[in-house]
Amino acid sequence: LSRWRACSSFSEPDQKENIDASVIKRKKTSYKTKKFSQKVPERFRETMLEHAMSVPLPPADKDYPQLRLDRLNVLRTRAVIGTLASSALRVSDIVTLEKDTILPARSGQTFEVESKKTGRISEIYLHEDVLAVIDDYLDERGDISPFLFIQHGRAGTKVTPASVQAFRDERNRRGYGKRLSEHAIREIVKEVAILAGYRELDGSNPNNYYCTPHAFRHAYARSLRAIGVPIADIQDVLGHADPNTTASTYATQTNKPAIIGAGQRLQAISPALKQIRDEEMKRDQRNL
Repeated sequence: LSRWRACSSFSEPDQKENIDASVIKRKKTSYKTKKFSQKVPERFRETMLEHAMSVPLPPADKDYPQLRLDRLNVLRTRAVIGTLASSALRVSDIVTLEKDTILPARSGQTFEVESKKTGRISEIYLHEDVLAVIDDYLDERGDISPFLFIQHGRAGTKVTPASVQAFRDERNRRGYGKRLSEHAIREIVKEVAILAGYRELDGSNPNNYYCTPHAFRHAYARSLRAIGVPIADIQDVLGHADPNTTASTYATQTNKPAIIGAGQRLQAISPALKQIRDEEMKRDQRNL
């Protein structure tokens, strides 16, 4: 894993198969059974973040443009894992996040994300430690793309179109500044899972661990439940349309103070990991 590169292409839609409904139902059932037979590892969120933060950050050097791409990939990996571990958002909602979306988090408040799957609003809180990791990535980029997580192109060369709307143009889904695909997020998680020992180098899963982006939702909800956050508030974080879904899995008015308080307890990055980041930032300042 010498370089953090995620596939920049969007997945092509599966071609429709001419099969009957019973086959479709049987396929869906077998997938669901397999999915929930897997287990989310203990300390999954913390372990994944520890390994993402421990990937060495290449030094900043303007004479070697390739280093910029490597730096962007490492910093993006840290920011993606940090956001997944702290927000419990679905991957379909992570890829649509924009820089402006998280502005309330910078003043210690929650921000709202409308779920693409359910249409329900999730109340999300991001700890200042997580925001610092995200800002490392945004500062390195220094571009005007509105998206929080972007493609870096083949060389990581920043582009500046005439309008921000050019980045949102879905007619061309590839290139620097375009939003990252769901597939790319899954690849980032898979690579960190390999580093964490949850998967083998070939991507196999001998321990039957559930270590996809969606596993972060289960892990965060489990952590919230463990510290006594009410089911109704967990529902607001996860964006479940049906409260029975939350209650049956992990066991109104949104209790924002409870969500913020839980986030402050669960999302703080360990002093050891912050020291790694601080030393890297100091090194880069000396090299400028």
